[in-house]
Amino acid sequence: MSHGKGKLGCCCKVKNISLSNYSKPPAPNNESSIMYRDEYEQWKTSDDMAKCYIMATISDVLQQQHEGMESAADIMMSLEEMFAIKSRTTKREAVTAFMNLRMKPGQAVKDHMMKVIAHLNIAELHGAEIDGETKIDGCQFIVKFL
Repeated sequence: MSHGKGKLGCCCKVKNISLSNYSKPPAPNNESSIMYRDEYEQWKTSDDMAKCYIMATISDVLQQQHEGMESAADIMMSLEEMFAIKSRTTKREAVTAFMNLRMKPGQAVKDHMMKVIAHLNIAELHGAEIDGETKIDGCQFIVKFL
């Protein structure tokens, strides 16, 4: 959920919670050291707090889908999988729209170039990577015709 960690990441920074490498450690047993038990309890407290923040920042429908999950890392992984698929689809649609863009007969070049720029921006916003050379060549081409 690369785009969705903004508010959640901010809340977690304030509370000193890290969501990276946030996998559940093995539960302590009778032979575990006091130090390990304390670390596990600290992890459990942080995980409960992170789950609370996550659940507070997602929609009611997503809350229902994720309320039975064991850890914050499980919820984050699920959300990333759900939204990565949509992101890829949206990126593909944006690139396809750009590729299928054609200038209509009688359309002003300036209007067409503005649509080209808009489609490129939308594709880039959705994760399409457009290299610098393409951008520079495209801008020079656009300016030449404006």
